[in-house]
Amino acid sequence: MNTYDHATAAASWSDFNDAEAQQSGFDLIPRGISVPVRMTIKPGGHDDHTQGWTGGYATQSFDTGAVYLACEFVVTDGPFAKRQMWSNVGLLSPKGPTWGQMGRSFIRAVLNSARNVQPQDNSPQAAAARRINSFGYPSKDRSGRLDPIEEPHLGRLIAKCLGQTLSANPNTEHTN
Repeated sequence: MNTYDHATAAASWSDFNDAEAQQSGFDLIPRGISVPVRMTIKPGGHDDHTQGWTGGYATQSFDTGAVYLACEFVVTDGPFAKRQMWSNVGLLSPKGPTWGQMGRSFIRAVLNSARNVQPQDNSPQAAAARRINSFGYPSKDRSGRLDPIEEPHLGRLIAKCLGQTLSANPNTEHTN
């Protein structure tokens, strides 16, 4: 009869020197190599409408109370295709603002990369590229009447899409 040795089992989960090496074909992605990735957020079910976190994408830690995005990154092309990486992107920590600031910096870098914006570019177009559509899907102009950057005025945007003009006076009706 085999007996289970709890001491040996516990040691095997604290000392990994005798663990087998990973299978070949799983070499690390070399430092300095850029790879295209798809980022997916694993929904954590935490919403805070005062912060703009809706849709259940944020996760709140039961242990620390910290709030984060649980992200998975999958390499989409090249010799490292299908490799997966995971990271938490900080949103809020009860310990102070550093965790959230790091997360905001990371998201800015992701948006810069995805939208081909240089980090030092502060033009109106770059500023718009660093904003996330709160509805969770890209804005599309199917009318063909909008400029790439428009002022955030819903009435004027609707009028422009309809081929109408909206007076600067909010009490004036729009005309064709």
